[in-house]
Amino acid sequence: MNYQIYDEKILKEKLETMTGNDFAKAEKAARLEGDMSIDIMTSRMFYAAIAARAFKKPLPDILELPLKEFAAITGDVGSFLLAPDVEKVESSTASGNLP
Repeated sequence: MNYQIYDEKILKEKLETMTGNDFAKAEKAARLEGDMSIDIMTSRMFYAAIAARAFKKPLPDILELPLKEFAAITGDVGSFLLAPDVEKVESSTASGNLP
C-alpha cells in the first residue's frame, strides 16, 4: 500500500530523537483537540500528535490521513512508547532478574 507520509523506518528514527519537551507539547496538542483521556499514554490522538511532531506536520494533517495509514502510524507510535525496552529485558533475564 502506498502511504502519503508514513515510513516505518523514518518514523522510528524520528521517535528515537524526541525529548520530554516533544512529549509535553504533543500532550497539549492532543488536549486542545479535545482528548480527555485520563491516561494520555493510551490515546490515539496523543499518538497522532507525537507523529505530527516527528514528521513536522500539523496535527490536522495526520488526523486527515486515510484510516489505514492513520492506524499504522498511531499503532507504531503506541508500540514505541509502551513496548518494553528489549535490551533491558534481555539484560534482566540474563542476570536472572525478571522485569
